[in-house]
Amino acid sequence: RFEEAHQLAQLTVSGGEGQAIPLAVALARLTFRLGDLDEAEQLLARVRQVKPKQLDLSVLAVRIATARGDYSEANRLLQALKSSIHEGLAADLEVDISVRHGAELMAVEDLLERAIPLLRRGVELAPDRVDARSLYVRALARWQRAELAESLALDGLESATGAARADLLHALGFLYLGIHREAEAVALFEEALRWSPAHSLAQVGLARSRWTEGDGAGAREQIARLLATDPENFDALLLLADIESAAGEWDKAAQALQAVLDVKPRHLKGLWLLSRVRARQRRPEEVQALVERYEERKAVLAEKR
Repeated sequence: RFEEAHQLAQLTVSGGEGQAIPLAVALARLTFRLGDLDEAEQLLARVRQVKPKQLDLSVLAVRIATARGDYSEANRLLQALKSSIHEGLAADLEVDISVRHGAELMAVEDLLERAIPLLRRGVELAPDRVDARSLYVRALARWQRAELAESLALDGLESATGAARADLLHALGFLYLGIHREAEAVALFEEALRWSPAHSLAQVGLARSRWTEGDGAGAREQIARLLATDPENFDALLLLADIESAAGEWDKAAQALQAVLDVKPRHLKGLWLLSRVRARQRRPEEVQALVERYEERKAVLAEKR
């Protein structure tokens, strides 16, 4: 119940001195969990004026930089912090950076190879982190390393339950869909939803499978249901843009992609796809601006760490 806790902490911090610092720290954490990075960063800066060496704030600073996609800064902050925190926490923060950075890299074909060592490192550091394993499986699937991807997914499925199992089932379905084992992929997506009914990636996987089978209307319906409850779901919006682009519905494709960029202006795949759509709409000035933003972000992501 993060929202209620957030409201209570705000009232307490503004109302008294005694517990203001620890509650301000808690409020910064809650604000981060609720996705308001700007407010979390402002709170962090205010507390640091009073407690500049507060360790948990340094950890939060790494998490905020990671969430912002500033992976160079996140790594710099983590290196400065490593000697002061538990080895397990340091590994967890490094995996967070690897997973987020790898996910952005693998979204673009010519950066996929850069994502592989980052995601492999994440699995090596935390073999039980299903988010790292499932993303690595999907990257390997796109890199056409089907045997290794399948082995990693099946190994994880031996012990995974609940939402973690759903993540791995989706990743394996993603692999199978890419190698034309559509019926098995659909069965895996459906099984993932039995384990975790709100699993958005499995829902997107089913929509994609329907589209590849020629059922564009069914795919759109599946996406519409997901977006009705999660209007900022990037995977659903990107798939919708693919479907509308394939149908020549450029205005609808642009609307879906703009919804991604409204939330995350530096989203690499969103920038690239919208530049292609704007080219089809014969809007050269917008194409140029989007390509410049794409190339700028791509250069930052491709920097060696």
